[in-house]
Amino acid sequence: SGGGWGTRDVCQGPLELLLALGRFETVRDLLCRVLRQQNPDGDWPQWFMFFERERNIRPGDSHGDIVYWPVLALASLMLVLGWGADALGLVLGAARMQATRWAYIGSGLGLLVGLVGLLPALPLGGPLLGALVGPLLGAAIGELLSAPTSLGPLGLLRLKRSLLVGLAVVAGMLVSRFAQFLLSLVGVLGFVLLSTGVLG
Repeated sequence: SGGGWGTRDVCQGPLELLLALGRFETVRDLLCRVLRQQNPDGDWPQWFMFFERERNIRPGDSHGDIVYWPVLALASLMLVLGWGADALGLVLGAARMQATRWAYIGSGLGLLVGLVGLLPALPLGGPLLGALVGPLLGAAIGELLSAPTSLGPLGLLRLKRSLLVGLAVVAGMLVSRFAQFLLSLVGVLGFVLLSTGVLG
């Protein structure tokens, strides 16, 4: 039926509800509608009419924090998608190797230990290197401890499999980081293109 949309209002509760429900196509539509309403000076109107035919029925300016909410809404979407890429990367890498749940637990603990710099074997590299080595070691140790065997031919096979699971977890993490980089790039480009009116 039409009506006005409050820029801040629609970027708060409705967007958060849609994100929580996983309705990303609707979130995309909502964000595109809001971003298309940006004024030439970079501000957003306090409110705007829903239908394009009524685009000129709107206040000339806004007050307070209106200008931040569309950007924050876009950042929230990118954050949720980034978490999804993280989870997918970690799970797919280890799932492909049919890792045990101990590999996942070890990977998470290894990441935490690596990020805070508690790996004594890493004198240089700090958290960046620890974020790669920690999950590798954690997943491998977790996988190895899930079914300990004596060091013999079977034990060496188990150790090799544990290291492969650790590598799969790290590979999944790297793939998710690359996916997050692409999501960020698309988000920034989309924001710029919508804000400048090229896509709208």
